[in-house]
Amino acid sequence: MKSFLDPNHPRSRPRGERGFTLIELLVVIAIIAVLIALLLPAVQAAREAARRAQCVNNLKQLALGLANYESANGSYPYGMARENCGVNCLYSPGGYYVGSSLFTRMLAYLEQQPMANAYNYSLINWTGDNATVGGAGLALLWCPSDALTTGLHIPFAGWGWDGSTQILTYTNYAGNMGSICKLPNTVSSPGQFQAILNQANGTFFYLGWPSFPVQPNPLAPQNPGSVRPVTIAGVTDGLSNTFAFGEKAHGKFSQTPDVYGSIDFQYNGAWVSGNFGDTLFTTLYPLNPFGKIGDDPNPNGDYFYGYDAQEDNYSIAASSFHPGGANFAFLDGSARFIKDTINSWPYNPANGQPTNVIYNSSTGLFTVGPPMGVYQALSTRAGGEVLSADQY
Repeated sequence: MKSFLDPNHPRSRPRGERGFTLIELLVVIAIIAVLIALLLPAVQAAREAARRAQCVNNLKQLALGLANYESANGSYPYGMARENCGVNCLYSPGGYYVGSSLFTRMLAYLEQQPMANAYNYSLINWTGDNATVGGAGLALLWCPSDALTTGLHIPFAGWGWDGSTQILTYTNYAGNMGSICKLPNTVSSPGQFQAILNQANGTFFYLGWPSFPVQPNPLAPQNPGSVRPVTIAGVTDGLSNTFAFGEKAHGKFSQTPDVYGSIDFQYNGAWVSGNFGDTLFTTLYPLNPFGKIGDDPNPNGDYFYGYDAQEDNYSIAASSFHPGGANFAFLDGSARFIKDTINSWPYNPANGQPTNVIYNSSTGLFTVGPPMGVYQALSTRAGGEVLSADQY
């Protein structure tokens, strides 16, 4: 009997080794490709979920800071006002122009006391005194889903009212201005102007813009032709039914000059500015307007007045990078995801202007007809609309 150690034994001879055929190799590669294709969306979805959670947390922090501001001051901050441009102003020394944002007034309540101490609240934001703070971005105001905006700094030489260089940093969040946002170029009487101001129906709006017929200190609420900031008592619709802040997808703004030479991505969205297209949003236009309506580069006509011809309907609407909707903070401190499919008033798809709203250019007043829209109702503080939680 032969031993297994015998090289001539049948079992001691090496077997013929068989490799992969080309077809088998292709099948394995195809299976791996399918697995990767199935895995990548799951990874992307998990990353987006994490980014969305951080975005919700940012909004909750803003809502908490807002509540602390109200507790300390007895009212919410105003959205915009005319502020002094200082003695070095190149155009009208000591004049009043559109001033700083609600975020600058909230700095001390957002754990940003050093920035609040560095900010000169007696001057407009577009001055050399406030350029350092303006150029310092706030991570709290950046949604991680908007990679283009996070950490973005764009310098503009001579941008300031005093000729100073300004470095613009941006925000992905804005205050709720409501469903009506019209300011006329001229008015004929103090009574007419007061009626126009009284239309403001959001959480943050203009204060003393301007006093009629001249412009003394616009920050004094007792000035004729002015309105007071919103108080909790004035939110009769309920804090849980009223927007405080919403998202703005700044990274989606156009980077191409429009017919007026305005570049939305660069000129709109500065976090220190109280201008319409910077730190305020309106529900006049639908949520996430990109792809829903046409881009109107200068909607100054029937429904909107932008004093500098820079804002467009995209930049003053709420929007986000999150699929299917956007996050909003409410005055009760909660933050919720509002779907694109939320009920909204009817609008013209060409430019997003509501078809149930009539604007009288001679009086500067709006007439809003039915239907109101749940989205618009959530932006009004005292509209008296009846809303249930299953509507949004």
